[in-house]
Amino acid sequence: MGRHLTRWLIPLPAIILAFWPTTVRADTQPGLQYTVWDNYTGQNNAYNANPPLPPTTPIIATGVASRIDYQWLMGPILGTNIYEDVVVKFEGWIDPPTDQMYYLCVASDDGAKMYLDGQNVIDDWYDRGGGCGQTADVDFTNGQPKDMVLWYYENGGYANVKLLYYTGNGWSVAPDSWFSYGSPATTTTTTSSTTST
Repeated sequence: MGRHLTRWLIPLPAIILAFWPTTVRADTQPGLQYTVWDNYTGQNNAYNANPPLPPTTPIIATGVASRIDYQWLMGPILGTNIYEDVVVKFEGWIDPPTDQMYYLCVASDDGAKMYLDGQNVIDDWYDRGGGCGQTADVDFTNGQPKDMVLWYYENGGYANVKLLYYTGNGWSVAPDSWFSYGSPATTTTTTSSTTST
């Protein structure tokens, strides 16, 4: 009587691992932080046109702006009692909703400078009567927010500053949803496992 060898096939579960990057913004808040320096009384009006940066004059206000869209005309600037000869710094993160190239400009009366990730992309630091000067093509195709610093100064007369982007049909104000401030955005890797039989 011979021996019969029987082989049993036992199906084993297959485990599939998936990895993908996830952007985490810990401790961020909506808006941009701003600081206002008094160049009118702080230095006996010594710095009005093309003021030096960083300012050495007194800080007279700080706060949070939902976006950069201000038309003060001849009125007080950012809740201060100063109508002219100020320097304002806006800082935080800018993160448009679509990963693409964006065409940006700063319309201002008077001067403006904008830095993204430490690079000076707009440099209109001179007396202007409004409208956009330089424009910047900015690459947001990697899906990551950029560290933004925007400087503005006013040298008498009307005062306004707006951060605009080109929509394809004209210029529009960059909306509140683009901006945040606080701890830097970080990218982490998320792992997921799937078991199938």
